[in-house]
Amino acid sequence: MLLVTCYLLLNHGGAKMVGRWIAKGRGPLGYLLVVGLVAAAALVAPFWLGNALEQFQPPEMTLDTAQSLLPGGAAAARSPGTTQPLTNRVVLVVVAGLNHDSASSLPALQAEKFVQASARAQLFTASVQPTLPGLTTLLTGASLDLSGGFTIQANDTTDPTPPTDTGQLSRLDSPIACGNLLTCVKHSKNSTAFFGSPEWYGAMQPEWLDYYGPNGTDSDLANSATNYLKRKSANFTLVQLAGAHQAELLYGINSPEALAARLNLNEALTRLVNPAEVELNKTTVIVTGDWDNNTQAGDRWTVPLFMVGQAVQPGDIFWGRQEDVASTVAALLGVEIPRANQGRIMTPALAMPTVDLAEKMLALTEQRRALSLAYRVRLGLSLPIALNDPQAVDAEKSLRVAVQDYRL
Repeated sequence: MLLVTCYLLLNHGGAKMVGRWIAKGRGPLGYLLVVGLVAAAALVAPFWLGNALEQFQPPEMTLDTAQSLLPGGAAAARSPGTTQPLTNRVVLVVVAGLNHDSASSLPALQAEKFVQASARAQLFTASVQPTLPGLTTLLTGASLDLSGGFTIQANDTTDPTPPTDTGQLSRLDSPIACGNLLTCVKHSKNSTAFFGSPEWYGAMQPEWLDYYGPNGTDSDLANSATNYLKRKSANFTLVQLAGAHQAELLYGINSPEALAARLNLNEALTRLVNPAEVELNKTTVIVTGDWDNNTQAGDRWTVPLFMVGQAVQPGDIFWGRQEDVASTVAALLGVEIPRANQGRIMTPALAMPTVDLAEKMLALTEQRRALSLAYRVRLGLSLPIALNDPQAVDAEKSLRVAVQDYRL
């Protein structure tokens, strides 16, 4: 019956009537259709988005080596853990017992040209140790409790004896992972040199050094170091200046011998930061202390740091930790960061393109991740993290996203 009615309508002018009805209803029907689709999408979208976020896993992407903006074009393929070098030479000058007052009294560190060209920091240090303060932390970036050199009561003979500095430096090293700056530089096929006291030299393995300069006064050590840099040009040179501190201990702070030793120290520093002696356009010089000789064991104090030369960004004084020195030297030379490093890269003192900064921070993130895994293994924690811990899962996802961002 319905079919017959439709046929009659269509054959007796019904077609025109139906067309008029459709034309009149097209506007409201279309509007209702659009509203219905929007309402359905609003109801479904939150559930779909929530499920997508819960199931999200950062993609594991294989990316090309970061292209440096520094002169020389694309960076060549490098060993794992290494980065694009910012300089080919770093000279780390460690002044025994250097504190804020003694640094302020040294004209070499207060000259106007040096101040304008240098970056400055105050570094928190650990408590003063009885043997070779600062050596292990400066070379490894590891705090004393991690390296094994810390003891709560050093004068208590019932306490276990902490390992020597030689033991601390060696225990953090391995054939597959460098434990201190000297071995990290050697792993990258670069050269090393040391100018300083026999005590510091005795804490190092002979194979870590390509050259050990003769001992002498601070001025003699500076002369030997600068002459060596002109001839051989080691990639990483460690210079230890302890003459002034030794004179103060033996003869008193206000003795003529101590005054003469401070003058000798100033002469040494003047030469080590002089562009005529050290090519600062091709070299980064870092001057810092091993510990503050005005503190007592257990106190927490700071030592000054000065940085001048290639890849240095002069600016206001910033705060850091003594553990930051090792990772910063590694970033400057582009070598692996020592495996037990707990410090940061002193980015306020470095002038580098954004792409190189991202590469340095990625290397630091991966070194920290490896250190955290070593912690978990040593403590007997499960690997990987327990999947039933939502906060741990979120933290792991965030870390993977951060690493992926740095790679991009």
